[in-house]
This record gives sequence, structure tokens and C-alpha cells, in this order.
Amino acid sequence: GSLSLIGFPFLTRFYSKDVILELAYTKYTISGNFAFWLGSVSVLFTSYYSFRSVYFMVVKEPIYRLNS
Repeated sequence: GSLSLIGFPFLTRFYSKDVILELAYTKYTISGNFAFWLGSVSVLFTSYYSFRSVYFMVVKEPIYRLNS
């Protein structure tokens, strides 16, 4: 799910984000340029929190132990 959310190639979200950023970039206007950079920054933030959540859920050792 996280790979699809960040736009990993050949998954669903890749094509929608790719087309939106490409169309914004090819506008050659100030608003198109702004939309491209805003979209790129949002993709970076989405990638960061998706990988961070996977890291904390799967990889990292828990900070507490349950006593049985």
C-alpha cells in the first residue's frame, strides 16, 4: 500500500501523479511551474511519511515490552 501511495512505478498512483506533474511542468507558466514544484514537494513528503510508518511498524524494535 505504501509503495502505491508514494507513486512507485507500475502501480496505480504512479501514473496519476506522473501525468499531473508532467502536465503542470509543460504549461510553461508561473502557475504551472508553481503547481509542479508544489506537487513535487508533496510527493517527497508523502514518500517520507510512508517509508517512516513502514519503518516504525516493521523494522524498528518496539520501545516497550508487554509483560505476560
